[in-house]
Amino acid sequence: MRVLTQLVQYVVQAVLEKGPPADKSRIIGKVHGQVLSMARHKFASNVLEKYIVPADDNERHWLSNEVLRLEPDGPSEVRAMLVNPSANYVLQRSEEHTSELQS
Repeated sequence: MRVLTQLVQYVVQAVLEKGPPADKSRIIGKVHGQVLSMARHKFASNVLEKYIVPADDNERHWLSNEVLRLEPDGPSEVRAMLVNPSANYVLQRSEEHTSELQS
């Protein structure tokens, strides 16, 4: 999913927040497999942050798995996300809401 402009970001966020379930599911389907690349993009990371809040347990689980997935050479992407300003916010938001599920 290519979220390139600020205007598109606002439209996608509005659909995630207030749109019909079918449209939300379509957006969520496009996010699968692209979380790490989207997290590094300023506007796409905003969409991911908006998605994390209303996500259900299963959606948060796959999101966490995608972020924590080990790369072929061993390390996960977490270290790279920590130093990237946009990805860092996605990581923090994901951790906040995953912690809520565990408490």
